[in-house]
Amino acid sequence: MKAEGFIEFLPGADAIILDEAHQIPDLAAQFFGISLGSRELERLIDEIRGATIALKDAAMQRRLDNAATAVRVLRAESPRDEGRHELSSVMEQLHTPMTSLYAALKELLDGVATLRDASAEIDKLYEQLFSAIERLSHLASEDSWDGLRWLDVNPRSIRLNLTPLDVADTLSGLINNGHQAWIFTSATLAVGEDFGHFTERMGLTGATGLTFPSPYALEQNGLIWLPPGLPQPSDREHTEVMLESVVPLLELTEGGMFCLFTSHRALNAARRWFKTRKKRLKGRPLLIQGDAPRDDLLRRFRDYGNAVLLGTGSFWEGVDVRGQALTIVAIDKLPFASPADPLMMARLEYIRRQGGNGFTGHQLPLAVLALKQGAGRLLRDEADYGVVVLCDPRIGSKSYGSVFLKSLVPMQSTESMEDGRTFLQRQETTGTSGRRVV
Repeated sequence: MKAEGFIEFLPGADAIILDEAHQIPDLAAQFFGISLGSRELERLIDEIRGATIALKDAAMQRRLDNAATAVRVLRAESPRDEGRHELSSVMEQLHTPMTSLYAALKELLDGVATLRDASAEIDKLYEQLFSAIERLSHLASEDSWDGLRWLDVNPRSIRLNLTPLDVADTLSGLINNGHQAWIFTSATLAVGEDFGHFTERMGLTGATGLTFPSPYALEQNGLIWLPPGLPQPSDREHTEVMLESVVPLLELTEGGMFCLFTSHRALNAARRWFKTRKKRLKGRPLLIQGDAPRDDLLRRFRDYGNAVLLGTGSFWEGVDVRGQALTIVAIDKLPFASPADPLMMARLEYIRRQGGNGFTGHQLPLAVLALKQGAGRLLRDEADYGVVVLCDPRIGSKSYGSVFLKSLVPMQSTESMEDGRTFLQRQETTGTSGRRVV
């Protein structure tokens, strides 16, 4: 697909419509990059072992054992800190295990090559192993290009990545390669009326941008509350003070609440806070990301109808809870991507080299669109109502704060707790359709 273009599988299409199109630039960067993970190699080694064990080839089993050991050594020598690491910063400690892994996989490939005629399965596994070795060679190479080599460390696996920093030219070439019409749709493509961030990343020129108002009565059904007096997001007490401000809203609604956090550290701080203050829930169930699969947590949240759910990234989009089960969405901080993330650092440096401004041209639009996704969890139906609580004082203190509020228009914003109380009492008493619900 990378070589021939992904249009070929729809040869008769007159139009291609892609929903949730805001995800395309990042997905494309993954697609056109190179990646190799320890779990993939472990699975491949196990499948080769299973396909060749009946042959009772002692030499093959030795090669398989050596390859499995080399994967474990690479994992053991990798950094302990979870998250992303620029590969160049840890290459000194990984050079020897990566070289050993390459040699072990190459030796295994030579062994599998002698058995390719034994079955179609072994022949297919040979091709997969060849591909893995080729990717490992690229990932270990220090040849410079406009991309970043990085390592993703997880509790039980690692993944090596080589990611292009700009895919605009590649996407533009693919899109313009055929005669189809292209339509990109999403609730978060534009910052206000400006599609510039999306079209630039997609390599689109001359595209027509259209925005449509929500079919829901956002101005009447939704309210943004900006709690006053909160500490800065960098303050160690921010999460605790945020929850002290937000939890009293539960006394004003029969419905449930999402608390969305921008980091696992904040999520864990909230977990500890609620653990020592269970009475503050007044009998409401508490659901926490990580305690169960996401779909299970959402099912229980809907069934309870008045629960409090604590979540991070995976709950910011693609989550649909309709009705009174969700009436409050509290967001702890403006969702700026970490500037310390190596991939973000490399993209910002790439933008700077191109003469652009990384903050206004990339970080700010990404954060605005992410906030729209998070706030969009609240109103999912024409009868829904509720309050979005934004707990980041930078909205009022920084010049860019107004950009975030404008992105949520026509919902009104207020710093008054009394306004929030009045709004929820009115909604809980009459409902958005004018009928009594409590």
